[in-house]
Amino acid sequence: MRNTMTRKRATALGRLAGLAVIISVCALSAAVVAEAAPMNGESVVIGQPDGSVLEVRVWGDEYFAHGETIEGYTVTRDEESGFLCYARLSGDECSLISTGVPASNEPLVDLKKHIRIAEGAAREQACRTREEFERRQLETLSSPVRTGRPGTTSA
Repeated sequence: MRNTMTRKRATALGRLAGLAVIISVCALSAAVVAEAAPMNGESVVIGQPDGSVLEVRVWGDEYFAHGETIEGYTVTRDEESGFLCYARLSGDECSLISTGVPASNEPLVDLKKHIRIAEGAAREQACRTREEFERRQLETLSSPVRTGRPGTTSA
């Protein structure tokens, strides 16, 4: 009889712990959404790899954003150099392609201003970014927490 009561308590405690984790995840998700800070053309100063800075106007949120120089030229991060460079639109209009010219330099003569990727492509990129963010959040929440004492963790 006592063994049965102990098992029932353990089962109930396990269910409560599981519920607590679910509630924590929901609360964290709500907090993340509440912290979203959409931008609508506000100017931000972004550092370049050489230590210089560039003032860029930004539209979007933490899941998808695009930026332009103050003069209206669209910029994207160049994967090779790490610089914010002037951008061109890909042939399918689903991505921005770096020109390789840092946005702190003079723009190319034939460069268009205010270019944007297709709306559907932007939504798709935002969804992928959000899903990846949420996946990493869940991994972080489900990993053991270090207590600060060597060799110990708590779940």
